[in-house]
This record gives sequence, structure tokens and C-alpha cells, in this order.
Amino acid sequence: MKNWKAILAFVVVFILGMIAGGALTGVAAARRLHRVLHGRPAFTAEQVTRRLTRQLRLDPGQRDQILRLVQAAQVQITDARQQCVPHVLAALDDFDAKARVLLRPDQVEKFDKLVAERKAKWANYKSD
Repeated sequence: MKNWKAILAFVVVFILGMIAGGALTGVAAARRLHRVLHGRPAFTAEQVTRRLTRQLRLDPGQRDQILRLVQAAQVQITDARQQCVPHVLAALDDFDAKARVLLRPDQVEKFDKLVAERKAKWANYKSD
């Protein structure tokens, strides 16, 4: 009987460790993605170039050329995002209006809070 308790305790600790590790990995990945999407362009370009330099073993000349290419690509990506965001926001506003009429009065208040939170997050995209 004591062996079963020890085995069960080991399995529970192992499972809790897996859950905690997965959660921490998810948080770390989300933070890194946020830094890449919303970070300073020069810092992000430097990070991308540093990673490529390490993975491809670029020489200094290649590194400088890659850095310039990454910076140019960032300008294009920023322009594309600025053109895309108004269309996404319009689609979300359309959804909000149509979904709101389907909800019960007790659901509308919570829905409005969710919409406000989403709009606050999207405000960052409009200002980029």
C-alpha cells in the first residue's frame, strides 16, 4: 500500500510539473510575440538579424546586408498592417452590431465589456 501512495504522489507531482511548465512556456511565448509585434523596430530588426547570423553563421558583410533587408521588410509589413487594420476593425464592428441583437439583456453588459477590452487592445495596432 505504501508503494502505491509513493507512485501516486510521484505521478501527481509529475503532472503538476507538466501543467506548470506548459503554462509558463505559453506565457513566455506570448510575451515574446508581443515584443516582436510591438517592439521598437530597430530592436526587433537587430534581434532577427542576430538570430539569422547565429543560425546561418553570417559574416559581417552578410550581416549588415541582412540587417538592411530586415529593416526594409519591417517598413513594408508596417504599411501592410496599417492598410489591413481598418478593414479588420470594420469587420469586428459589424460582428459586434449583429451579435449584440442576438444576446439577452443580461449578456449584453458582459458583451460590451468584452468588446471594450478588445477595442483597447486593437488601439495599439491602429497607433503602430
